[in-house]
Amino acid sequence: MFGYHLITSSYTHETSTARSDDAWDRADTQTDWTIRGLERNPEYGQDLVFSKDLKRGAEAFVVYVIYNTGDSFGRDDSKYLVPIALFDSAEKAQACVDAIESHSDADDIDGPDEVSFTVKYIDNDGNEQSEYASWKGYFNSIATCDYEKVEVIKG
Repeated sequence: MFGYHLITSSYTHETSTARSDDAWDRADTQTDWTIRGLERNPEYGQDLVFSKDLKRGAEAFVVYVIYNTGDSFGRDDSKYLVPIALFDSAEKAQACVDAIESHSDADDIDGPDEVSFTVKYIDNDGNEQSEYASWKGYFNSIATCDYEKVEVIKG
């Protein structure tokens, strides 16, 4: 297995201001994300593993989740980006996206069904994998679950 880091950039801006008459209120925010590429064998840690050794210039498909969060006093839309897995085809990546979206739709944090915080999907090599669904929670929800073609640009 080979380690990779998803290179991203983000910009966060306020979508509302805190009410001046409420000491507990805070501004709501929105974060915009850009996926730049992959770093191969990063020195400071990896957030993705893949069975293929991708050299600089090689391409793969990354599945990721962007999720909203907040608290009783404000909301942070698209606050976090979580890279899930790398795939060698768009079809395999889409199957992973479908598994995550299906899991998210099946459990309702406010409903009568028990919420599962583990989502299962099939990785690039056909093996079942599981991921902690950090986007599930009282204040958390998926903003986007998608895949994107990425290039190894570093390492």
